[in-house]
Amino acid sequence: MKKLFLFLVVTAILPAVTAFSCNLVSLELQPLCLEIQNSNLTEYEKDLLYSSLFEGDNLIPDHDFVYAWNTGLTINEPIRTVKQNQGTIRDAWVEIFSLMPSVVEDNNLYVHQSGKVLSKYGYNVILPSGTMSGDCHTTYQLQSSNIVLQILENNHYLGSGELTNYFISYPHNAPITFSAVLQISVQYRIRHYSLDEDECVFDYSEIIGDSLMIQDNVPARMYNPQTYYSFIVKNSYQDSLLVELRYSNYSYLTLDLEEPFYKKARYSYNIQPNSIGLLQVTATIQNYTNIHNIFIENQNPLRLVIPKDHDCELSLRNHFSNLITPCDLSYTQRNISIFGNKTNYFEGELFTVYIFPPNTQINISYANQTITAQNSVVFNATKGHSLVLAQLNDVQVRRYINVIDIGKYDLTKEISIASAFFYVLFAILKNYLAIRFLR
Repeated sequence: MKKLFLFLVVTAILPAVTAFSCNLVSLELQPLCLEIQNSNLTEYEKDLLYSSLFEGDNLIPDHDFVYAWNTGLTINEPIRTVKQNQGTIRDAWVEIFSLMPSVVEDNNLYVHQSGKVLSKYGYNVILPSGTMSGDCHTTYQLQSSNIVLQILENNHYLGSGELTNYFISYPHNAPITFSAVLQISVQYRIRHYSLDEDECVFDYSEIIGDSLMIQDNVPARMYNPQTYYSFIVKNSYQDSLLVELRYSNYSYLTLDLEEPFYKKARYSYNIQPNSIGLLQVTATIQNYTNIHNIFIENQNPLRLVIPKDHDCELSLRNHFSNLITPCDLSYTQRNISIFGNKTNYFEGELFTVYIFPPNTQINISYANQTITAQNSVVFNATKGHSLVLAQLNDVQVRRYINVIDIGKYDLTKEISIASAFFYVLFAILKNYLAIRFLR
């Protein structure tokens, strides 16, 4: 914003004195600035393009600017393909110059599911000249010169214009080949003259045809990641909320609460010109985080403490799309409970945990395993594990069971039986000795 403000001040002053100075922009953008300066655009149009050199912080790709610039260029020569000749067809070429929108990342050209293919072509027709052998005079006349341009995607026909729309659907990262196929056909008439009694007169004519097919291919990849997010209020305090934010397959995330915000970006974007001034968006991986008046309680999963009573909006961008949704700030604390039909279980015995309230998905943990269940769940009693933990959001309930070791239980049982036997034997002997003593 500071750069944009500087630009507005400068352009408000400079027109009355001199042209806009490209020294005001970065070295990387100066060639592009000079292209704008030397173009045939009006001063107003130039000012709009100059302003785009200052806008943003490179966290959002400016596909609209690239499209407006590329479609406004006059292109008369190829930059990759080689011109070809066939008979009277000379210097023929066809080339795909830009796929819009598109992003170059890690040397891969990624395209959106819908966009435009910008292609150009050119050729010349040079008819033969001179008198053919056996003629006293020869003329050559062009009869027709036709071209058929076909734009293809994986050999599927898209259209026939230099700016062709496409709509495609492939899995993310699937390879795609865009092709421009140019078919040129030329017909010309040759009129032969021969001598008749020393007079050069018309003899006969013939139609000659030349044809040439040329093709340009551009490999690309489908950009179609499944962007995921979840936003859950985990707890409510007097003047703030604890929220858990999960997300994946994004390039730029913003959580906007009017003045407080949380921003995180995985890419920075640049606009790179090629040798003839065509622009291409490129993406570079980076780690950018900007936070204001929001407290991070936990990083993984991300838990934030945000202020109450603010409008909240969540935005997730990728290379081409933007998902914007209001935050659901509602919070309802729910009481949960778990119970079983007894407390003591033998090792290996199956036991059932009953869940309340009914029909509520709750995470139940026991013996290093967690099951998401409703109404009831069954576990296998494991020696050394007595805690059964139920959790719904931040609410936890604990219940303890007693797991009996069968081996120890059998030994204890045997000792108890032996103790009872000796106790009875002792009582009998005691009574017997007492009777003997009384006699």
